Amino acid sequence: MAGGGLHGGKVEGVGRVTQRRPVTRYDAGQAVTRPDTLAVEEPLEIRVDGTAVSVTMRTPGHDLDLDNLQYFVKSIPWLDEVSIGHALICDALYLGFENAVQLYKRQLAS
Repeated sequence: MAGGGLHGGKVEGVGRVTQRRPVTRYDAGQAVTRPDTLAVEEPLEIRVDGTAVSVTMRTPGHDLDLDNLQYFVKSIPWLDEVSIGHALICDALYLGFENAVQLYKRQLAS
């Protein structure tokens, strides 16, 4: 994001952070495809005093895990669903799939 900065209410150097795509949802065995707004993965350059110190990828949907899930769900009580697939599979590699699923279910229930 070289040269990025706030100008006229827009952040220079930042592309579109969402895209409209068809998404298929399954409810009670019924598949429904409709347009949805999805977050886009983009690089994020971190600067200190104007000097680039790191570039990382903003990875939408990969932010929730066992450490922050309960806080997130309690902070947004009207939440209908969360995306935990990435973290769940990573944890399952270490904990076993059944154990990981049970831990996530406890976080969501409490």
